[in-house]
This record gives sequence, C-alpha cells and structure tokens, in this order.
Amino acid sequence: GGLGVRNTDPQNLGLPHGKLLRIDPRGANSANGRYGIPADNPFVGQAGALGEIYAVGFRDPHRFSWDRATGRMYLGHIGEHAIEAIYEVRAGDNFGWSEREGSFVFDKTATNPCDRLFPLPADDERYGYTYPVAAYDHDPAADWNCTADVGVAVAGGFVYRGHAVPALRGKYVFGDLVDGRVLYTEANEMRRGHGLAPIHQLALFDAAGGPVRMRDLSGPGAPGDPNRVDLRFGTDAAGELYLVAKANGTIWKVTGTREFASGDVGDTTLRHTSGAANWAPVTPAKWQFTRDQVILAEAGESRPGPRRPFEYAVLTAGPAWSSVLLDARVRLDTPVEVSNRDVIIVFGWRSDTEFYYAHLSTDNTIYPHNGIFKVNNADRERIDHQWNGRSRGANPAITDADWHRVRLVHLPATGEIAVYVDGHRDPLLTAKDTTFGSGRVGFGSFDNVGRLRNLTVTGTPA
Repeated sequence: GGLGVRNTDPQNLGLPHGKLLRIDPRGANSANGRYGIPADNPFVGQAGALGEIYAVGFRDPHRFSWDRATGRMYLGHIGEHAIEAIYEVRAGDNFGWSEREGSFVFDKTATNPCDRLFPLPADDERYGYTYPVAAYDHDPAADWNCTADVGVAVAGGFVYRGHAVPALRGKYVFGDLVDGRVLYTEANEMRRGHGLAPIHQLALFDAAGGPVRMRDLSGPGAPGDPNRVDLRFGTDAAGELYLVAKANGTIWKVTGTREFASGDVGDTTLRHTSGAANWAPVTPAKWQFTRDQVILAEAGESRPGPRRPFEYAVLTAGPAWSSVLLDARVRLDTPVEVSNRDVIIVFGWRSDTEFYYAHLSTDNTIYPHNGIFKVNNADRERIDHQWNGRSRGANPAITDADWHRVRLVHLPATGEIAVYVDGHRDPLLTAKDTTFGSGRVGFGSFDNVGRLRNLTVTGTPA
C-alpha cells in the first residue's frame, strides 16, 4: 500500500493492494477456482469490488492477531513518516490510507513533503474512516530530512491470554521492530471511538534477572543498519508469548515478570533534611535554606574540569548510601518560557568529578537534557535507556512552575536506576550502570534556579 505518497490503490476496491484479504483455502469459488471467497465478506457482490477484501486503506499492515478472549482483531500499521498505529479491525473497515495517516488528514498533493499531516475536518464522519485505538509518533530530529527513513516502525503483537505470566494478562504486547522496544497497552483501554489507549514500555530482563535491551540480545543488527533489531512477536498453542529478532535469528520465550529497580533498598531512613547545616553547596552564596526548602536562588556558572552540572549542593547529613530510594518535591523557578530549564538530582556522589545525576528538564530534544548521566572524571555521559540516539529522550519531566513529586531508586548491585515523576507507575527514566557502588545525594542545576522540599532518603548506609 505504500508505493509512493500519491498511491491510491489502497482505496481502490478493484485491487488487492493495501487491503486485508479473507479467503477460504478449502473453497473453490474464486476467479481461478483455487480458493474460496466467504459469502459473508463485506464486499461480496459489490460491482467493481474484489470479494476477497475484508478491510481497506492500509499502507503497511504489519502483523494482525486475534484476542483469544474476545475474538477482536488487532493490527499494527506502519506509517509513512509520522504515525505508528494499532487498529481494531472489523469487516468492511476503511483505515484511510492514503487519505489519512493515523488520525490525521494526509495531503498527497502538498508541495512540501515535510508538511503533509493536518487535523481532521469538521465533517469527517461522512467519510467513514476508522481510526487507531493506540498510536505513537516518530519524534524525528529537528533537522531530519523528511524524505528519509527515521528508523521507527511498529510490529504488531498479541493480547496475552496465557497462564505462565499472570502480570501480562489482558495486555496487548507489541513493539517497535527497528529499535526493539517492547510496548503494551491494556486491551480493555483500546476502544474504537474513545481516543488513544496509553502506551507503556516494558523493561526486559535476562533469565538471571539482569536488565537487558533487545539490541543487547539481538547482536549487531542488519548490514548497513547496526541498530536494527527486526523485532517480531509470536504465541504458542497455550497462548504463551515469544519474541523474535530477525537480526540474529533468535527466539526468546517470556517466562516471568519483574519490576525495574524493584529490589530492597534497605530500611534506614533520613528525614528533616532541610537547613543549611545539612548541605554542602558548590557556591554557598547562591543558596538559601529555610525550615522546609532547599533553594538554588542564583544560577550556576561553568567551572573548570569535566563538563558537569554547574551548581549543586550535597546532603552531608546522614550516611553515604549504597542502595537508596529518594523521595522529594521539586520546582523549577526559571520562567516557563525558557525551554532548556532544568534541575538535577545527584546520587552516588563521591567527589566533584565522580557522581550520577538525573536531569529533569522541559527540553527532551538534545543529548544533555532530560536523562540520567554519569560524571566519571570526564565529561558527563548519558546512560539512560530512553535516549533514541538521534534527537529525543523521555517525555519532558517538568514543563510548568508547579511542585512535582520525584522518586529516584538506585540499586548498585545490579546497576538499576529508575526515576519516577508525579507518582506515575512507569518510570520516566531508567538506566543500568555499576560504576559507583555508593555515595551521597544532592540537588542542583546546570544554569537555572529551582527548589526542593520534603526530601526523604531511605536505603542502606555504605
């Protein structure tokens, strides 16, 4: 159904291209007599239409499956250059390509190839198109050549109805076939006509419980595209789930679940951490301490040595920590009009040139922002799993002037690091690194201002 953006074959009922076809391999009433056309197919008997057609309007349908519990069919659909979608398919559906991409108008006649998607018209219902139940976009770099492949493509999956992995029951598990992310939505949240179901990312672990990524498991990738996993999904007769990487021709069985950074951190707790006597700032004159707040009141300035946060304060009260869980509320005081504003949470601090930090920013489009980083006597290095290697990281952590809850977990034994914002069940940021096995915690920024309150630290003293 691709064949160029001006292709109209997917809307032509007289051609099989860009369609989902339904046949009876034991029948004989087709034009060549070698298969059957079910009498209840939606276009049987319609003049000019192929009776084999079940649904129309596809660009690149990538794997469909049925939910064993409900009989509903779900299909992954690879977009032109913007929208990766999951559809619930019913007989006679028209998914719009090449008049629609996802839930947008696709303008085939646009002279600017980078400007083809537009909002749906007010009278859109009259066209009868069916729209996704879940979708994600490509998030290309700002300077991306829109005629080139951005390296994102959905791989359709399955609603898990097996018994070996109870935590996955009722989840539609799918992924991105290029970069190997494994994703899911709740099947009961994928409802036609009710907007898009939230998409969550699943962390992956090997049989020993160690965090891994599909790129780690699948090897060097295809020639000319070393990062390509070529991810696929499958199930067996019992409904158990399998992952396949065409990059190295390997099949993995899903045998259990665990939560990222879910190990025991210990039970030593430090509260009431505000007050100047409890903190050691890089530049004390830039800081204010009240009964309940730690305030970076003046922006930091670049310092000699490795590239690292300009200004921060280390919590000197209490011990240095090995495993640690940090809970706090933070606020960015730099005006919201500034796109690159940030605060940082320091952990594993051993010296001014040896520590980790979580960078919580409004901007997620450049390498130094909105991620988990390591400073190890060299310029800061990004170590989180969310950076796509090109242009995007996790969703922006803080975009307003309100207080936000932040939770950070660090388990040095496995190297797992997770950062949660505002109580979300999915971590905003995850990483794995075992460089620093212990250290202190802190708060600061590169060159912005902000504040922290209600800091509680729980863990194991180093």
